[in-house]
Order: sequence, then C-alpha cells, then structure tokens
Amino acid sequence: MRTAQLYSPAVVFFEDIDVIGEAGDPARVSKLLDSFDGIGAKGAEVVAILTTNRKDKIDKGMLRPGRLDTVISINHLDQVRVEKLIKAHVSEDMLRVMDYGKVFESFKEFTPAFAKEAISRAKRYAIAREGGKPTMLTTSDFVGAANSLKPQLDLMHAADEEKTSPSLDKALREVVSDVIDNVKFIDDEGDEVSIGAGDGLMVDREELPV
Repeated sequence: MRTAQLYSPAVVFFEDIDVIGEAGDPARVSKLLDSFDGIGAKGAEVVAILTTNRKDKIDKGMLRPGRLDTVISINHLDQVRVEKLIKAHVSEDMLRVMDYGKVFESFKEFTPAFAKEAISRAKRYAIAREGGKPTMLTTSDFVGAANSLKPQLDLMHAADEEKTSPSLDKALREVVSDVIDNVKFIDDEGDEVSIGAGDGLMVDREELPV
C-alpha cells in the first residue's frame, strides 16, 4: 500500500484477503485496517481490490463502510453469461452450430473459473477430434469438456473447508494430555500400576495450564 501511494494513482490487488484479515487475529487485522485508513487519510488515489472465497472468515471490522465501499459477489453463471464467456474466448466463425441451452445445462454450478477451463478443454477436444487445427467447435465439445470437470467440481464441494489448525494453547493442551494419558506408574517392586479416575487421577484437557 505504501508503494502504491508513491506511484499514485494506482490499483492494489489483495488475493485471498481472508488469509490476512481472518477474524481471531486482532493485531494482524488492526495493522491491515490501519494501512487502508492511512492511505485514504493522506489523499492518495489508490484503489484496493480484495478477493476471497471465504467471506465468512473476514473480520467484521473490515466490512465497515469506508473500508470496503462495495462488495461484489461473483457466483454461478446464467445461460446469457455462459454464452458471452464462450464468445469472448472463441472466435465467432468457429461457433456456427451451437445449442447454448445444452451447453448451459452442462455448465450448471460452474463458477467462472470452471467455465473458462471447460472452454479451454473444448478447444482441445476439437483439436483431437479433427486431428490438428480445428475449423469449428461443436456443442458436444463443450458438453464433453464440462462433463470431464464434474468429478473435480464434486471433490471441491466435498472438501472440508471448515478444517482449521488448532490454536497454540489448544495444541499444547492436547500434547500435555496425551503425555499424561501415557504415563506409566511403577510401584516399589517395579511392577506397573494401573491408575484411573477411581484412584483420584483425572485429566481435564480444557483446564490444563499452558
């Protein structure tokens, strides 16, 4: 942001802003917000564009008007947008015979990134079909390309994005608890003694000191 101020007017892109601005790290979030506020206060012509796939992870302080002026959601494409995206990446003379209704059905639930990859694959399908430089792309090229991406889409939906690393204090509690759980008690004769809750030993993992 400071470099952008030196070269103002400028545009700064922050990809996956949730990694920096995730709730639960006040110091980091505060530093990030100060950088936004500081640039604006000095009258610099700097536009910051932030991207995220996890808007629920962003600290609420960042969502206040004045810090984020506009929120734009980019979701699944409708049929009109699918057709426009195809025409933006494929020359019109190669799209002479197209059933965009069928193409859209195969592109359902595709984000723009998946749709763009399907278009690239459709081109490769046409190259393979014609044994070289294709003269045209067909509906089946796009449908086949989209279907080949479905397993990847299913994997992405099935991925457990909620899994997070434990906090440091929780991780330490777990380590200490595991050590205590595996402690062996030996009597005066060298024999192992089993000690459990009935003998007055109980480990509360949430109450262990850090």
